[in-house]
Amino acid sequence: MGLSNQANITINLTNVNEAPIIANQSFTVAENSLNGTSVGSVVASDPDAGQILTYSILSGNTSSAFAINATTGAITVANSTAINFETNPFFTLVIKVQDNGTGLLSSQANITITLTDVNDSPIIANQFFTIAENSVNGTAVGTVVASDPDAGQILAYSILSGNTSGAFAINASTGAITVANTTALNYEATPSFALIVKVQDNGTVSLSSQATITINLTNANDAPVISNQSFLIAENSSNGTSVGTVIATDPDAGQTLTYSILSGNTSTAFAINASTGALTVANTTALNFETNPSFILVVKVQDNGTGTLSSQANVTITLTNANEAPIIANQSFSVAENSANGTSVGTVIASDPDAGQTLAYSIQSGNTSGAFAINSSTGVITVANAAVLNF
Repeated sequence: MGLSNQANITINLTNVNEAPIIANQSFTVAENSLNGTSVGSVVASDPDAGQILTYSILSGNTSSAFAINATTGAITVANSTAINFETNPFFTLVIKVQDNGTGLLSSQANITITLTDVNDSPIIANQFFTIAENSVNGTAVGTVVASDPDAGQILAYSILSGNTSGAFAINASTGAITVANTTALNYEATPSFALIVKVQDNGTVSLSSQATITINLTNANDAPVISNQSFLIAENSSNGTSVGTVIATDPDAGQTLTYSILSGNTSTAFAINASTGALTVANTTALNFETNPSFILVVKVQDNGTGTLSSQANVTITLTNANEAPIIANQSFSVAENSANGTSVGTVIASDPDAGQTLAYSIQSGNTSGAFAINSSTGVITVANAAVLNF
């Protein structure tokens, strides 16, 4: 029969450094988060007790968007401008975790950071357009260009300020600007407009931006401005007598105006100075209150701008009445010699250019021996001294 014996055999293990353990992990953060915003902490462990772990980002950190705390594994936002859902909706960071054991060991894992979309403000820049002054209502000025970082947004346009006299309108849907009040488009008064235009999106919690839209007017020749005017002058005024000066202006600086009479100048009664608009008497015989107490001259004023323009107005010249001498011509009558006193010889004919005048007749000379008498009211001549009527 065999024999046996036994003893305790002690096997001592020597510790060998083992690599840290890290698994793929995922975090979420809102786009546009500020620098320093906490994203999350990478979790890792080490089989070896007492090891100190160190964390670092190996790759995938586009534009240095994130930072990791080497000691804790906490990830934070490091470059807010890189956190843009529309350009980079997620990041896959390769994270290394390393121990401090003998013969340093490390492991790595993919840390996926997904951005959540946040409504971004529309983007609009200052813009410039040009349009001719006096453009008619509805004339297209230009279309305001704006965009939105968020896909699918609907933008709405409006004018906040700078739209003096409602000169322009903007299409809320397209941003197209058109002329709305042509009378406000006056280069001489307002050569440019600075519209503050707002563009607003329809995202959750609607956001807006604004910019200055400058509309410059190009100068166009404007017609001279002349209004109806009136002057007074005495009838029978001599040629060259000043009547007055027609006043006209031009909205365009530096224009030279030329004046002329189009109509109403009966018998060429008046002349106008082409350069100054001064009216003078040109035909004194035409200035007769009794036949033509007033003249209505149609006066034209013309500029010398590109595409010559003119305007016209009525210039009324009223004559003031002046007393004029009665009119009497040489006349002849016959009467028989020895006619008795009181015999009618004839009636002296006279008239007066002035209506309503009362004429008085008298014999000034030639009435030898008082042969005749004249009725002071009627001009009737009668025999007054028959004795001297001796043929």
